[in-house]
Amino acid sequence: MGSRERTNELGKRLLFTAFVLALYLIGRSVPLFGIEKTDASHQSADRILFSILNGDVSRTSILALGILPYMNASILVMFLTAFRSEGARRHLSGRKIKRLQGAATLGFTLVFAYYYSGQYQYRRDLMLLRIPVLLELAGGALFIAWIADRNREKGIGDMAPIFILNLLFSFGNSLHKAPLYQYPKLFLVSLLAVGMTLFLENHFLRIPLMRVSIYNTHSENSYIAYKYSPVSTMPVMFATSILFLVRLLFQGLILIGVKEKGFLTLASDLTIGNPLGDLFYLLIIVLMSIAFSFLILKPGEMADQLLRSGDCIPGVYPGKKTMGYLARRVLGLALLSGSFQALCLGVSLGLSYKGQLTPALALFPSSIMLFTGFLTNIVREISHYYRFDSYRFFL
Repeated sequence: MGSRERTNELGKRLLFTAFVLALYLIGRSVPLFGIEKTDASHQSADRILFSILNGDVSRTSILALGILPYMNASILVMFLTAFRSEGARRHLSGRKIKRLQGAATLGFTLVFAYYYSGQYQYRRDLMLLRIPVLLELAGGALFIAWIADRNREKGIGDMAPIFILNLLFSFGNSLHKAPLYQYPKLFLVSLLAVGMTLFLENHFLRIPLMRVSIYNTHSENSYIAYKYSPVSTMPVMFATSILFLVRLLFQGLILIGVKEKGFLTLASDLTIGNPLGDLFYLLIIVLMSIAFSFLILKPGEMADQLLRSGDCIPGVYPGKKTMGYLARRVLGLALLSGSFQALCLGVSLGLSYKGQLTPALALFPSSIMLFTGFLTNIVREISHYYRFDSYRFFL
């Protein structure tokens, strides 16, 4: 008989994640060299939104770029690999994807570091101090990408623990001067956001399958399970990153000499708290929900797999008909979750236009949705490792 001792995988991973978060907190406390400190008491909606990604409302620490470059690199790599054929993706090893992710992260890091370093006020000569600040920002962003990558391998929750920590700081900054109980409408919207997020995260659409290989009256029912929220709260998270990237693109065009009036308007108005920026942000949430749902669930590939195995959905012809059927289901779920997320945020932004909320508090529903989504996934992963540790090996 082999060893019947329990493993301690959960404990090891939780300890490693705690270590990662400790390193992150230490990095957030290290200030950039040579810059004038900004007044962090004025917290615009735009600044609060991006503090979810960088965890630093004042943007004066070496980790001011936060997870932003890593996230944009993840989006780019996801789309680059998704549009390859199934055969081409088989030749993409994990090592190649990791190298591509690293190169994309480095590229975004340098671009964002250059942009941010030009936004500070310096104590002495600008050109003399901007270079070390640029290097500090780049080093901080690459450090975060590195610890996030390590946590994916050895810890719990991938990037989620860092986001949760940033969200907790964001909650503290938003609610310190304006307690939630003073805003009953915001409280109700936030309560709805939490409840619906939990519902969408934990309920599934089950599409029945007729399995040719095992079909008989006594076989277990088989089905394809699609979560009501196919990509969780990823659209809210990535929409923040894309909004910043698009605005940076227009500002870059202006910097190289493009003086079109439309570019000038977009560069200044694509901010949270501005009607154009808010509408663009809400639209991105819905579009990202649709795009990521199709990229991750891949209804076309699922239909091909069913066709090759000889299995089918009752009442639906194999092949293109099945692909269309699955695509409609994925689209419906993506629209449901994406529209709900945009609606909750849209209601709170509308209250801010009426003067019933501060712009910073208007983003509270998006923060609470992200917090709920991240925490749900972490609890699910912890439960998985707990069951693994509880297993008694027979050999």
